[in-house]
Amino acid sequence: MKIVYSSKNSGGSWWLSDEDWKKLEAAGWTVEWRNEKWLGALATSASKDFPSEEDAIREWEEVTGQDASDQGCEFCGPPHSFY
Repeated sequence: MKIVYSSKNSGGSWWLSDEDWKKLEAAGWTVEWRNEKWLGALATSASKDFPSEEDAIREWEEVTGQDASDQGCEFCGPPHSFY
């Protein structure tokens, strides 16, 4: 199944760097690159086929070094979502 990761600007900044997006792309994720930075980000979403959402999250955490369950800003909400 296709799993989409979506990043949210939470707490006034993006939680993934441009390098993190490049690492996801190298790991086979299809990154939705922007032609120019949008609020400082070159990308805000990526997708890849996985057997389950749990498998996608596990790989995403390994590739980025991030924690998918980070809470982020209490006003902005969580910085990471998967669907």
